Amino acid sequence: MVVMLTACSWSVRVEGGRESRPESDVPMTLNVYMENSGSMDGYMCAGSQLKDAVYDYVSELNRVAGPVGLHYINSRIIPYSGTLSRFIRDLTPAAFAAAGGDRRNSDLGTIIDAVVQATDSSTVSILISDCILDLPGSDVEKYLNNRRIGIKNSVVEGVRRNSQLAVEIVKMQSDFDGRYYYPNGGMETLHGVKRPYYIWFFGDAKSLARLNRKSPLAPTLDRYGFEAMVAFTNPVEPAYTIHSALNAATKVLMHGSDAYKACLEADLGVTLQSSATLTDISNYTFTNPQIRFTGVEEIKHQSPYTHLLYIDLPRGVKGGEVELLLRGPALPDWVEQSNDTSGKDVLTHLDQTTGISSLIGGVADAYASQEPLARFTFKISTK
Repeated sequence: MVVMLTACSWSVRVEGGRESRPESDVPMTLNVYMENSGSMDGYMCAGSQLKDAVYDYVSELNRVAGPVGLHYINSRIIPYSGTLSRFIRDLTPAAFAAAGGDRRNSDLGTIIDAVVQATDSSTVSILISDCILDLPGSDVEKYLNNRRIGIKNSVVEGVRRNSQLAVEIVKMQSDFDGRYYYPNGGMETLHGVKRPYYIWFFGDAKSLARLNRKSPLAPTLDRYGFEAMVAFTNPVEPAYTIHSALNAATKVLMHGSDAYKACLEADLGVTLQSSATLTDISNYTFTNPQIRFTGVEEIKHQSPYTHLLYIDLPRGVKGGEVELLLRGPALPDWVEQSNDTSGKDVLTHLDQTTGISSLIGGVADAYASQEPLARFTFKISTK
């Protein structure tokens, strides 16, 4: 795309863009892993939002993807041979116990590692778990750090096998009616409360973006206790084009007489980031500090692009190649706010999960890089 912006005494020529690639129509396999350790029994109560969320959302994904494989998981992966509707109907403490495996002390590191190893470029894996770490009686900080390192190593190995491996983690809330088990013994019976659980998605970044586009997390999960999400992926190459005016209109809009406004249309869905992240202008920087990034807007109508990125090119801007960089954010505040490091007194930590920041932090560490999440390159010529 070439854009020519002119005024009485100066002009700016902008060239740049990246064409979108045809979407793959190769079917992907969905593998669902439901943790069936004893700590999950309380979510299997009547009216549980967890069961409805899994049934509804996996049904939505099944319309877009290929076959669905159903599994329980704790100390090992346990295949389930029935239909999705029966799988949901069988989500009971009794069925969990009958499925087998070690339900007493599930190691989240082992569970996540097993799911990552079972995920290839044509597979999307979905893990549902309360993600509670069973803290030891001493050296808790060392234990949590070791778990974080273990998760990082598992994901790094997965990325080594498939450089496009990405991870999305969604925090959900559900009714909980049952026993909450404390580390090193002890138990609390909870009635009529809500507790967090998490849905993890592992898969090729383009596959996850395709699912998000065809079956968005919202509004489906919004109906069943969606609270927050975070996503991790290696740098991606979004399609984009440049226009000479706001909202891709044909008329050049001026900001007084000191700057031209330009607009990038970009497909930011491939970044897998939340709307809050993508619309936060602090996550964008220019390699030319003269150029001002002024805002982001979601595209609501049907389009190959997802967002409009607005920029100001001031009078006297230097020519040359320029990059607009989108950097992935640090861990969002909700991760630390959801974290409990005591493993005690659940009634004062109902919305928190023991050790969750170590698990999610390990994933973040696996993708830690100085590289921006996405680059938009264009050339400026002035006269």
